[in-house]
Amino acid sequence: RADPADPCRGTLHAALLVPGPTVGGRRLARFEGRWAARNGLVATAVAVPYP
Repeated sequence: RADPADPCRGTLHAALLVPGPTVGGRRLARFEGRWAARNGLVATAVAVPYP
């Protein structure tokens, strides 16, 4: 979803289509993160909290 104040930035939500890794005893099923686009490049970032 694009940021209304800056259409070149936004958030992302990604659901895994295969079983994800187990982190801290919990299996990951999705990621949430941010994205930005500039000069023809797109950068994405997600953070996985460790309990």
